[in-house]
Amino acid sequence: MVSVLLSVWCVYIDPIVNNDGIQYFRVAERLLNGQWQDAIAIHHWPFYSMLIAATSKLTGLNVEISAHAVNTGLYVLLVVGFMAAVVELGGDRRVVVFAALLILLLPGLNKYRSYVIRDTGYLAFYIWSLVFLFRYWQNPKSKAILAWLVCTLTAFLFRIEGVAFLLFMPAIMLAHRFRDSTVYRLSASVILILLGILLFSVFSLWTLSSELGAEQTKVLSHPLSSVALAWERIGSELWFKLHALRQEFLGEFSGKYAYVVFMLTLITIVVVEVLRKLVIVYAFLGVHAVWRNLAFPNMALRPLWAALILVNLLILTIFTLTKLFLTGRYTLGLVLTVLLAVPFSLAYFYRGWREQRPGMTSVNRWVFPVLAVICLAVGVKGLDRFTDKRYLKAAGRWVAAHSTTNEKLYSNNRALIYYSGKPAYRDGAKYDWTETMRTVWGGGWKDYDYLAVQISGKRSDHERRLVSKLGLRPVKTFQNRKGDRVLVFKTTSGAS
Repeated sequence: MVSVLLSVWCVYIDPIVNNDGIQYFRVAERLLNGQWQDAIAIHHWPFYSMLIAATSKLTGLNVEISAHAVNTGLYVLLVVGFMAAVVELGGDRRVVVFAALLILLLPGLNKYRSYVIRDTGYLAFYIWSLVFLFRYWQNPKSKAILAWLVCTLTAFLFRIEGVAFLLFMPAIMLAHRFRDSTVYRLSASVILILLGILLFSVFSLWTLSSELGAEQTKVLSHPLSSVALAWERIGSELWFKLHALRQEFLGEFSGKYAYVVFMLTLITIVVVEVLRKLVIVYAFLGVHAVWRNLAFPNMALRPLWAALILVNLLILTIFTLTKLFLTGRYTLGLVLTVLLAVPFSLAYFYRGWREQRPGMTSVNRWVFPVLAVICLAVGVKGLDRFTDKRYLKAAGRWVAAHSTTNEKLYSNNRALIYYSGKPAYRDGAKYDWTETMRTVWGGGWKDYDYLAVQISGKRSDHERRLVSKLGLRPVKTFQNRKGDRVLVFKTTSGAS
């Protein structure tokens, strides 16, 4: 119930749909209309949109409300799954209470409660896959392995990262079962290396099809040549990065350190993003749990937990290497895995605080209260996500109210287009300032009846340049408290 209330609160304070959500809405609407090919063309990973469409069909709600209903349910699954995983790791009632508070107040998770993204489904089924994996690890004769397989396959349907666990965990489980055999250990090591190469190939193919625009049919029909092409393109990008690093940054005498600097940069990106989502205090508690052997009472599960952390790190490293960037929400799988140890550390400090003994130092008396205040403050602050994007919705609704059905709109903001209700999306477009000015300079703006251009409050010169080049004054302006604004123009061609 608390999880449901948190989701409602987060959507209330941030009701403006995110760009990814708009894409999923478009896919869901086409699925509801039976336009399967158009839906797949918009987004190649349709399972999440199918859930939204099914919910809309069953309830009669529109796709936006249906998406939030689906997300709310997935967050409930995630919260309960995290608590269940802690129980499997040996947590008692007190530890589970701390686990519930941690997962409910985790800022890195609550930041995305109002977002319409498929990551929530991936994380929910990833956590439940751990629950059944922990059970099977302790009792290999149980049928929990089937439940693990179902959860992992479902997680894969949400995000491609699920394939890593489908590849690696069977090999890790096999290595654990025959851990006393040197032959099996060596075989498992070779298999894991080959699986790492295979995982890199899968990510490369995904990058080739989703990011570089290659047709999926060609990728699937010629997998080996597609992998070679993907590696070639990724290698070319890495070479240019290293060349620029060597020539522009390190110079002639330090150029030999380019590879070291590049690897340290990748490591820094991964570590910083993970710590940002994990929060420093939780990272400290996780280290404390390992250092004091608090993680976990079921000691047989410690090697598995470490293996899960390594697989998640491998995913993030390969992703960062192939894409050369890392979004914070992609680290949440690793964050949740590490966070499983934190409730045991908090319970340890709480027990020490409750059982204050004569002679206990003042430091030990204050450790838990200080940690509790910090964790609570961090969690509450993470719920302060009031949006400053309502002006985009207002601008879109204004265009919808003041334009006819046949009048065409150009905008550099997808949320504004969504709220205008007009078919003004441009597939493959960047929706940025450079693209907008290219349209203005080339005269393409004359093909539209309305222009609704978003401008950052930090770049007031953009407004002057836009107005000067168009030779028009905006008929309506919408602005937020930061000074970001939307200028709405009625074009001369439209006025005529």
